[in-house]
Amino acid sequence: MKKWTVTLLAVVIVAVLGIAAFSLTGNNSQTSASNGQGTNMAFYNQANCWVHAVVVISNVTVENQTKPDTYFADVWMKPSSGTTQISLSNMLGYGDKALPAGTTMRVKVLRDLASNDYAGQNQTSNSTIKVWSNAQTAPDNSAVLQNIQLSQLVYAMSSNVTDNSINVTSDATQGATFLQGVHCAQYEFLLTVNADGSASLTLTQPVVFCDHMATSA
Repeated sequence: MKKWTVTLLAVVIVAVLGIAAFSLTGNNSQTSASNGQGTNMAFYNQANCWVHAVVVISNVTVENQTKPDTYFADVWMKPSSGTTQISLSNMLGYGDKALPAGTTMRVKVLRDLASNDYAGQNQTSNSTIKVWSNAQTAPDNSAVLQNIQLSQLVYAMSSNVTDNSINVTSDATQGATFLQGVHCAQYEFLLTVNADGSASLTLTQPVVFCDHMATSA
């Protein structure tokens, strides 16, 4: 009996150590709603289908900071009113502090529409993005990129997605896996933090359509 107890205990210890090692070496971070502090970027779904998007944030310049050059976010949003948020401050190591003036980053959004009701059809939707600092939700003076109209083929809905979700990583291998899941429409914009703490969003590439993007470049 004691021998079985010792063996079982050893197995449990190995399993726990394995989980801990995965947690320490994994590069993933789940990023959800803002706590009302720092600089945040939110995505809003105005389509009558789910939106599946991969957001590639690259060419990040942050004062006195050495951070990974590229981040990837895998995003799912519910139809009509789905919303997801990335805490840019947390992602770049600033915690609850707003990003400093002069911070810039290139943001590429690759997205699909998904629905079992409309699969195989073309649907048109508008996309909206907001960036702000130090508020629970986007205030009226948020930087806004809106009326980005997309008309695209709807794909079948993934069976394991049931709610708004976002998964952020700086790991290039997992980022490549994210990108394999979109088919896709894409657009790109430049995010700049201004001297007064506000942000500016400038569309640098209008919507284009592609079968698949193998890399983020």
